[in-house]
Amino acid sequence: MAAGIINYATGTYKDPITGKSMPIAQAIAEGLIHVETTRITKHEEETHAIGLMTVQHRVDKRRYG
Repeated sequence: MAAGIINYATGTYKDPITGKSMPIAQAIAEGLIHVETTRITKHEEETHAIGLMTVQHRVDKRRYG
């Protein structure tokens, strides 16, 4: 990560002000690292040409429930 704040090889976070190192999970718990989750869905798109018409199908593979 930029500026050497997070070291994924050792799993540590280094506070740029104090220089103190700690596990990434602890830094998240203390609010030093803000985590945002996103959901990405992938859709398959299928196109069929029929004469002069084009028919497109989209398949949504999200799980509901």
